[in-house]
Amino acid sequence: MIRVSASVHRGCTWTDDIAHATRVGGRTHRSDRPADPAAGKRPRGESKEIRAWAIVRGYELSPRGRIPAEIEQGFDDAH
Repeated sequence: MIRVSASVHRGCTWTDDIAHATRVGGRTHRSDRPADPAAGKRPRGESKEIRAWAIVRGYELSPRGRIPAEIEQGFDDAH
C-alpha cells in the first residue's frame, strides 16, 4: 500500500505524487530482502536424484516443485 499526500497541487501529475509517497504495510519486495546466495542451491541434476531416491522409498513426490525438507534430509543422511 502506498500512502499519498492528500493535498493535490495543480499542474502536478500523479507521478509527482508517487515520488513523494511513503510505503506503508504490505509484503516486502524481493529487492528489500537480504540475499542468501546459498539458499536452495544444489548441483545440477541432484534434484532428479533426490526425487528418484524418494520415489523408490515410497514417498509421494511431484515431478516438479519444492522438495520437502524431510526428504532432502533423508537423502543427505543416506549419502
